[in-house]
Amino acid sequence: MDPSVDAAMLNDLSEPGNSRYKDLLESSRQPSENLITWEESINLNMKEHLSLIKENQVSINKVLELFA
Repeated sequence: MDPSVDAAMLNDLSEPGNSRYKDLLESSRQPSENLITWEESINLNMKEHLSLIKENQVSINKVLELFA
């Protein structure tokens, strides 16, 4: 990040009554109920992909049966 941007943000944080970045900083520190870990995200994606693969395999098998 540009050092001048960092300095400007720090100056804003240090000004009394300026909550623009303080609110953002505080909200970033608070855990969110909607956040999941990378591991959970990967597991969900893998389950979804496996489900799609199974659906595709069933469709492929049906097509193969038509030509058998």
